[in-house]
Amino acid sequence: MREAFRLLSERTDPHGFPIKSEDILKSIVITNEGDISLKIRPKIPHCPCCLYDLSLLKKEFLSNDGIKSIDIIVVEIPGAEDWNNALSSRQG
Repeated sequence: MREAFRLLSERTDPHGFPIKSEDILKSIVITNEGDISLKIRPKIPHCPCCLYDLSLLKKEFLSNDGIKSIDIIVVEIPGAEDWNNALSSRQG
């Protein structure tokens, strides 16, 4: 799962903030089977480009052979449920 860490270490949000920072990436769980779960708190929660960028990140993860599934869960912002619904409706 080195690829998952590489993707996160190189990635910034649309505003230039590193995704791997503790104030954005709240948790990461990676299973031996290739399932990944990320809890993310967008730096600018009202910004539609941040939501779009998370959908692109999901596609990037799924394009890697060793990654079976990716679950991105938005936390700690107003409207997080709406963001999560939008992200879960996009299959990558």
